[in-house]
Amino acid sequence: MTTIKFTREKLLTMLSLVSPYLNAKNKALSFSIQDGNLKMFTSDFIDGGSIMLSMPIGKKVKDIDWLAINGQQFKEMAGLSDGLIEIGFDTKTSTVTMQFPGSISEFRAATLSVAVNAVKFNEPGKIFTVKGSDFNVISTITEAASDDEARPTLAGVYIAPTKDELETAAADGFVLSYATFKPGKSDNANGATYSVDAIQRVKRSLKPADDEELKVQVGKSGMTITTQRGDVDVTLHAPIVSAKFVDYKSIINIQSSVKAAISTEHLDRMIKVLKSMEGHVYFQIIGGAFWYFIKSENGSRVESAVLDGVKGESPLMHFQLSTLQNVLKACAANGSVEMVFPKASNSPLQLNGKASAIAMPLVCDLTESPFKNYQPSMM
Repeated sequence: MTTIKFTREKLLTMLSLVSPYLNAKNKALSFSIQDGNLKMFTSDFIDGGSIMLSMPIGKKVKDIDWLAINGQQFKEMAGLSDGLIEIGFDTKTSTVTMQFPGSISEFRAATLSVAVNAVKFNEPGKIFTVKGSDFNVISTITEAASDDEARPTLAGVYIAPTKDELETAAADGFVLSYATFKPGKSDNANGATYSVDAIQRVKRSLKPADDEELKVQVGKSGMTITTQRGDVDVTLHAPIVSAKFVDYKSIINIQSSVKAAISTEHLDRMIKVLKSMEGHVYFQIIGGAFWYFIKSENGSRVESAVLDGVKGESPLMHFQLSTLQNVLKACAANGSVEMVFPKASNSPLQLNGKASAIAMPLVCDLTESPFKNYQPSMM
């Protein structure tokens, strides 16, 4: 049996990195020893992505092949320790044991069958680097992606690196979100649509700092993100769900009637009221204020927010709750959102935050504005 000692904090730090990948469908956490490094791996082998950790052991030990155990159970057992943890790997009996020095407690796990080599971490491809702050915005853009499995072209985030910019976008039938970033070192590469679940898991696993630089390599099967956490090398994989994406650039140049910065606090309040009333919302900029009118089977409600220096009148627009929720998340709102109203009520509304998002309205069934008889001072 090969044994390795960990402090509780060290082992739990490593397990926190793989934790977002462990769920009811994927329970297997695999270990191996290769060239003096402990490897830790897990994957759902579908669209949720994969992660590989590599840590130097610091002593010469014999290589062992992969042993897979129930990862969530292993993590819970590690959390019960308050000091050193000794992990034993026995390929003869196909078991992994966890012992706590100074205690008679022992946890012994039978192994599972997992095809570790099915994930292509090392396939050749083009390379670019991205700041943690930009990757965090990309993970927010996933809110606009379609969850319809019958539309794989839209079931992910489109990422296309060039030497000059990193282009990203996501869309469903009602919301489009997009942003471009200035990459660090970058090669020109073909754009592709990557798994939403995998990108979100990368964010939850790494929690990248704004100034952290992530190295990304894009290949035929997906993109591989590499970074470090202390002496642990972290490699994550997000698979491609489609090699194509829609031509979204043809609809993002919207002729505007009015532009205004609306606080996210006010927009969040609107959504909370909308949820409670289970209705639809109509909103408009008129008389120097942003107005919204929520109508449901049980009643209606009108509220407003005075805007500094905003002149002009926008068309009256009609939206459903889910569209507003998704578009606000997808534009990566921060404090306030610039709302760009179109010239016609049936054209898209644009919201600009750290990313930009476009929301398609419903047909406006009101023949006149419900706000013309109100003044902000009356509310």
